[in-house]
Amino acid sequence: MQRSPSHHHLSLSQQAVKQAMRSAHNDRALNEPKPGGNSFLEHALFIIYSMPRAFGLVWGAARVYATATGILTIINGFIPTAQLYIGKLIIDAIQASTAGQAPMNTTYVFQLLALEFGLVIGSETMTRLNGYIQGIVGDLISHSINNLILEKATTLDLETFENATFYNQLQNAQREATIRPISLVNQVFGIFQNTITFASLLVLMLRFNPWIMLLLFVSVVPNLFIQSKVAEWVYLQQKARVAINRQLQYLSTLLTSDTTAKEIKLYRLGNYFLDKYKSYFGKVYNENRQLDRRQSFMGISLSVISNIAFYLSYAYIVLQAVQGRITLGDLTLYVGIFRSSQSLLRSLLLSFSGLYEGNLYLSNLYSFLDLEPDIDKGDTSLQPAPTTLKQGIEFRHVWFKYPNGRDWVHKDLNFHIKPGETIALIGENGAGKTTLIKMLTRLYDPTEGQILVDGVDLREIDPHSWRSNIGVIFQDYVQYQMTARENIGLGKTDSIDDFDRVRQAAQASGADQVIGKLPLRYESILGKWFDGGQQLSGGQWQKIAISRGFMRDAPILILDEPTAAIDARAEHEFFQRMKTLAEGKTTFLITHRFSTVKIADRIIVIENGKLAEQGTHRELMTLNGVYANFYKLQAQGFQQDDDTATAAPASASVATAAAAGGGE
Repeated sequence: MQRSPSHHHLSLSQQAVKQAMRSAHNDRALNEPKPGGNSFLEHALFIIYSMPRAFGLVWGAARVYATATGILTIINGFIPTAQLYIGKLIIDAIQASTAGQAPMNTTYVFQLLALEFGLVIGSETMTRLNGYIQGIVGDLISHSINNLILEKATTLDLETFENATFYNQLQNAQREATIRPISLVNQVFGIFQNTITFASLLVLMLRFNPWIMLLLFVSVVPNLFIQSKVAEWVYLQQKARVAINRQLQYLSTLLTSDTTAKEIKLYRLGNYFLDKYKSYFGKVYNENRQLDRRQSFMGISLSVISNIAFYLSYAYIVLQAVQGRITLGDLTLYVGIFRSSQSLLRSLLLSFSGLYEGNLYLSNLYSFLDLEPDIDKGDTSLQPAPTTLKQGIEFRHVWFKYPNGRDWVHKDLNFHIKPGETIALIGENGAGKTTLIKMLTRLYDPTEGQILVDGVDLREIDPHSWRSNIGVIFQDYVQYQMTARENIGLGKTDSIDDFDRVRQAAQASGADQVIGKLPLRYESILGKWFDGGQQLSGGQWQKIAISRGFMRDAPILILDEPTAAIDARAEHEFFQRMKTLAEGKTTFLITHRFSTVKIADRIIVIENGKLAEQGTHRELMTLNGVYANFYKLQAQGFQQDDDTATAAPASASVATAAAAGGGE
């Protein structure tokens, strides 16, 4: 394929800049610490790198409540040690009195009991209060992170949404991102509390025998490596399972959605989809069972090691008491310290493992939030779109293929649209008509070449400003499960409460006749997802969608099969109104109905991604080329329908179907 590079110098330079920016972004990502590795140091480095961002998420959402939680956590850290020591003093006082070493000081003992009671009540109160605060923090963080995910989604290019990998990444980000940050912060606060408690217990135990503490560490430390590996296994398993989970979710939606219920019942597809659902679930179940087996085996092994260490220490402490080297109070204290220290150390190491696991999951959220758009990136240096076209719109040597696509959708398109001109785009399904509109609305940029607006490359115009000048009605319009007023007003949200404007848009499309029959008229909910919703026919929904396009009253109007779902009478009425509505606007009309293209000032025919022909209806019929063949084929279909009540030949039937309402 030979092409002159001079035609594409500008676009290729821009692509090089884009590629350089992407590479720089990827290089930064590659230099970040990654999950994985077997050593304690590797795990620690990953946690140290990841934690500031997790704290940033919490701090940004609930700094006051997070501070309160931190204070309560620190205070609670000293209480267990104080309780153990008070218990020792009570036992020693009773032992001394029983042995006749000192008279019973009942007041002293009851003061100690009252103090311990106060510590217990205080600890319970602070724990309950902490739980209440953490519930608030959890709600705030969940809301904040969901907002971050949704806000990021609104900034991403259409290219991102047409990539299956994106949905895997989105589900990974959403799966546990709303609970992991608060869980991480709670774990960190728990580590602070347990560290304070452990340090205070350690001071008391070191007075007795430092070697017991060494035994304690030996019995618990293996938990760190094993639990970290288990956390990594779980994370990698769930990450790899995203595609299966999406299949399960999709099958569940198929079996429970109103939009699929009719066809599933008519074709008796329920059992087929249920079998597929069970098959995918079976894979998930078997993987879970294998992982649970490994976790259980490791848990039993660690429990045996831990209990052996405890009872060796217990036996040593009892021996010291029997030999009279320590008091019964000391015996109770040291056994309690060892038991508590073992539990605390295990908890600390498990918390460390939890931090590692939590940051693994949050890395999914971070990778999603780090996605950057190429088009909608908020570049303030771009110029605003012209409010009125003076020179028009020019496609200059435009080539396009989808990302990761092998075939060119468009090949060297060259044409110019004058201001106020009505253009009809004609071509077979898959010819690239809708893709051309995606480029015109800057949902995609040309792979090579330029689209010029009044002589300015469209890439140099702010995309939001440009799109605000365009009213679009896509063939695959959205049926919003909202009120009729909102369905129309969404075409221009800053006027959604302007009832007169909403009604005028509805009148322009003929939707006002549909809305007039609804129980609450413009405040009636459309669709069947919510209580009181009113379901519409395909043609009625299309009129609502057309109203949404007219709501914008933009200087550029794009209609992609605007009458595909409405009857012939409604179509005729629509195009009569459209002649008036399109006056003074630059209008693009995509349609398979050749009877409607006569209202266009010019017809552009796309074939195999190339500009095949352009001209008026009369000029193209005289040319007797691609357009004339399409037109005659449709006319032949209508003629055969008039001549016979039997089925038309296959080719004519297809043409007739397209004429009656086919779409791209």
